[in-house]
Amino acid sequence: FETRNLVKPGFLFERSYVFLPRSGARYHNTQRTLTLQFGPYPRFLGLFTARNGDNYGDAIRYFSAGFTVKPLDRMTVNGSVARLDSKPIGSGGGYADRVMANVGFLFLFTPDLYWRSIFQGDSVDKVYLTNQFIRWEFRPGSALWLSYRETRDDRTGGFVAADRSISAKVAWLIRP
Repeated sequence: FETRNLVKPGFLFERSYVFLPRSGARYHNTQRTLTLQFGPYPRFLGLFTARNGDNYGDAIRYFSAGFTVKPLDRMTVNGSVARLDSKPIGSGGGYADRVMANVGFLFLFTPDLYWRSIFQGDSVDKVYLTNQFIRWEFRPGSALWLSYRETRDDRTGGFVAADRSISAKVAWLIRP
């Protein structure tokens, strides 16, 4: 729950290369990340990332901004928006644009019980997803997970539910 404390404010520059000799596919990009943090928990954490390069034959430009806010000790709200521009290398056409966004929330009822909620969408696929997740550790090493997932499709203009599922999982630790 507190892993965001490991992210420190600053500027990060990365250069990545991957080459797969068997297929000839290659990947290389440059990423720049700026991180801002305010407050002791942090109460606010902001990230901005810019990336460009060759992504297995597509020229890419990627920009993302994200935030994490901790209004209460037991609650975290986060969100991000990203824009990906891509086109095949050597093509004369323009870039294809895709905007993706998500917002999430985590509430810790007790150290053993929490609720996580995620909402996300994509401008190209016109598909939107919600995921509700509850985890309860009812005894040390044993837990119950409940999940509800719904996908809505807006490609036909009706914003209809395309997929719904409810999942449950139980893990029971047996000690001899």
